[in-house]
Amino acid sequence: MEEREKGLLGVLHLFSETGTEGGYWAFQDNTFIKQVAPDYGIFGGQVVWDQANPERKGKTLQDCEVFRKGKWFPLPDPMQKDPDYVISSLFCGEPRGDREADKRLMKKYGFKIQYVADYMDERFGKGNWHLENPHTAVAADGTRYLHGGTPRTKPNRPYGVGSGGVTRVTVEWKDGTVEQRLSNSLLVSSWSYEGLHILKDGDELIIYEKDDLSKVVWSGLIKLKQHDVFSQDAFGLWIHADQEGIDREKWATWFFAEYPARLMSIKK
Repeated sequence: MEEREKGLLGVLHLFSETGTEGGYWAFQDNTFIKQVAPDYGIFGGQVVWDQANPERKGKTLQDCEVFRKGKWFPLPDPMQKDPDYVISSLFCGEPRGDREADKRLMKKYGFKIQYVADYMDERFGKGNWHLENPHTAVAADGTRYLHGGTPRTKPNRPYGVGSGGVTRVTVEWKDGTVEQRLSNSLLVSSWSYEGLHILKDGDELIIYEKDDLSKVVWSGLIKLKQHDVFSQDAFGLWIHADQEGIDREKWATWFFAEYPARLMSIKK
């Protein structure tokens, strides 16, 4: 990333991905944040913009629905809050799932579970296939079929939103207006890795008030105290380091709430 005149304007966040064993304090350059149409609907608690007026910004409330079978259904699937679900084969996989819980779920929610044995017998006939491991079935001709270890359902449960799917959400706009909108009439932000900067010692940072770039809440040089992995957390999320000289929760709040910031200089 090249340093520009007057620094880089962007937002703070805790950057974490699979394999990092925790989150890093990070800055995202606004130049690499775009407003795009959602691929998989919009859910509760998301920041959105109006497609007809991209300057109009709001946040979705927690109610969310998906259109399926000619009706609107709540998201996430209410079945996921059922105690039977977390012990079922749908959640734990066939080897560990409670088959009695499976039966109760099918009765309560009106769907049918099809285990790997059911659809392999149906396709190849009994005795013409075998399980190589919990995730792989092998037909008599040696062809392997990956099945993920969890059973199929008809109709699909728990249901979700597929590519191109539309959800219905309530948006609370910055101007105080509250209205229900379809996800295909809204925009969401899309961040590029090109604009990502993991903060490190020597970086110069200015943090502004959430909705007022004229007010500075903190400025200074980054100086991090590093921690062993899985040893320290902020609001329940693992972190790699603390900024020296400032309360952890105050610092974390600025990043979790994605406060606006300016990266004035970057330590090479």
